[in-house]
Amino acid sequence: MGTYGVHNIKFYNPEPKSISCIACEPKSSRLAVARADHSIEIWDVSETPHVDRVFVGDAQSNSIECLTWFNDRLFSGGVQGFIHEYDMRRLKIKASTAVTSGTCWCLAVHKKKRLLAAGTEQGHINLFQISDEGLLYEKLLDRQQGRILCTAWHSSGDLLVTGCTSAVRIWDIHKGHALHKMTLDKTNRFGKRSAVWCVSFLADYTIITGDAGGFLRFWDGKSGVQRSEVKTHKRDILAMTLSEDENLLYCAGVDPTVVCFQRTRKAPLTLKSGPDHSILNKGQQQSGLESSGGLWVRSVNRLLHEGDVKSLSVHGGKLYAGGLDSYLSLSYYPPKTLVKYPCTLAQTTPVSVAKDIHHLLLQYAAHLELWSLGAPQPPTTAAPAPGLQPLASLPQLVLRLSSRNNVPIRTSVVSNDGKWVAYAAENYVRLHTLDLDGDKPHLSRVKSLPGQLTDSVATHLVISADSSVLVTACLNGPLVVLDLATLQLKYTMDPYKSNLMSDVISHVQISECKQYIVCADRKSHVVVWKHEQHHASLPRYRKPPTALAIHPALTSLLVVYSDHRILEFDLVRKAFTPFSRKLESNHPKEWLSRQVPVMGIDFDAQDSSLIYLIDDSALCVINKNKSLAHADAKIPRLGPKSGSGDSSNSTHVMESKVAFHFVRRNKHTVYFGSLNNREMVSVQVNPLSFMEKLPPTWSKKQYGVS
Repeated sequence: MGTYGVHNIKFYNPEPKSISCIACEPKSSRLAVARADHSIEIWDVSETPHVDRVFVGDAQSNSIECLTWFNDRLFSGGVQGFIHEYDMRRLKIKASTAVTSGTCWCLAVHKKKRLLAAGTEQGHINLFQISDEGLLYEKLLDRQQGRILCTAWHSSGDLLVTGCTSAVRIWDIHKGHALHKMTLDKTNRFGKRSAVWCVSFLADYTIITGDAGGFLRFWDGKSGVQRSEVKTHKRDILAMTLSEDENLLYCAGVDPTVVCFQRTRKAPLTLKSGPDHSILNKGQQQSGLESSGGLWVRSVNRLLHEGDVKSLSVHGGKLYAGGLDSYLSLSYYPPKTLVKYPCTLAQTTPVSVAKDIHHLLLQYAAHLELWSLGAPQPPTTAAPAPGLQPLASLPQLVLRLSSRNNVPIRTSVVSNDGKWVAYAAENYVRLHTLDLDGDKPHLSRVKSLPGQLTDSVATHLVISADSSVLVTACLNGPLVVLDLATLQLKYTMDPYKSNLMSDVISHVQISECKQYIVCADRKSHVVVWKHEQHHASLPRYRKPPTALAIHPALTSLLVVYSDHRILEFDLVRKAFTPFSRKLESNHPKEWLSRQVPVMGIDFDAQDSSLIYLIDDSALCVINKNKSLAHADAKIPRLGPKSGSGDSSNSTHVMESKVAFHFVRRNKHTVYFGSLNNREMVSVQVNPLSFMEKLPPTWSKKQYGVS
């Protein structure tokens, strides 16, 4: 590995997007994540969690308060009083159904009876039949006083439980009446009844609620009697979830501590008093919380977030949580593991580099910024010492380009020569010419684009290395290749009409020689075109790719999948390379067990045998000329141990003798790539910048801290 000067860019500070709610679809292992900008991210959590597709938010019309799945169909409810169903292929709202009486605050689905219940602002429970064509109105249950904040079905499909600002009700959906009304005690200092924010209905007719007083309450669903209660949090409990077997309960809220309870049918040992144990209600022994199906014993606490936890979900024995701090966290035990995924893990990279002129294009929610990179001072010696190098000029903001009406931007790109800037918003594509020769940059919009671009929704934009060709991937449409010299359409390729692909396109690459265009979709189809004609299709793997790139010198394609398996395909020979065949059964187990997806690939400009794999927290280097270590061996860390932040049992060396090794540990890396044969660019987001832009969170008074 050669010596490079690395531009560490840390002034990229995108706005954090808090998570409002999450919902999991267990069969397809997909997690829907709704954020404060009203966008919805669909995460694939079957292997390493990664963003599968994104529904761009509309801040003016589509707020999202709740999410639920029916098989592979996603529904949401919001302030506008509509239930939206989403089209997973077209990435837009498929159908909208109005609910009675205002805002839809909660949704619940009973899959066997194909029923959807919606709780509204004015206290109505709307029941809909889920048909193949959409939602069909079923009935309206009796109106209750106050808004319905949460709802849950019993497994039989005959009973429904709802929570509001003062009570919990159990409903007979056939009669449309409430069977029981359970009022809450006055628990807050103002003498008002607490709002019930979350509720669960177990198969043994146990009802569990979390309220604004920080109480977790257990009710008998048959008699409507409260069996027990415990104050688990000092503030509101906003979220609750159960494991698949209903034996583990997790709850959290404004107090972000995630408290776990485990159900046991045997009498547990007596709990010791202390700050880590439950404070039970009067008259109850400290042996557990009584319910219809046994005793619930408090287990370990987990601190996953810095701010409010607004939603929890369990899938495959793993706990997913989201909240105010914008992170999606993954936690499980054993072994004790916590992984936090930032909102910067987008489907397309928000960074594009104009390598010839040393400029950087940064993509934000609704605008672009073009920066000039800093120029280092000439070295005084032939081999400059490693470390921070002084700059002759600092990075400068050259240009700021906003989208029309502040519409969210899907993807953007700048050409290597800096003369072209393109971006795609929700319903249009913009191409601009850029002139940086004068005192001020001059930006001019190209108005005469082909109809294939102006009438389509673009998901990916790629400009060739010589800045002569723009490749655009249209949503469920063709690949459009535009000649930038003449602004004329060169040709189009439709992978859907030729049955080469069947889902949303996830990756597009063009080779440096412009002969090959590679495209991949979410169903793991990887297709190669050469001179407008279909050239090859890689064998379909069982997992989708998270990153792919074409080697500029070897004309080989490198693909990394969501389970971290790596394939190298020779585009000329239409076969896997010897390195790929050797690696096929010798992937390091430590590499395969990583919980962060690979989001970028780059190749060394000085040594064609070196491959860089970039994820959110580390940079992995693969040297194809070196031998593969035993699969059980730990991957060495290059460099000194001091200040590396690695665990104490990690191996730190100055030079690796095996193919795989880690070079550096980062935080929230969004881009890493070569600038030329002497320089590289690394763009990172400071985690502290997220907290600075978020509203203040609840803080607990600590002894000895003012």
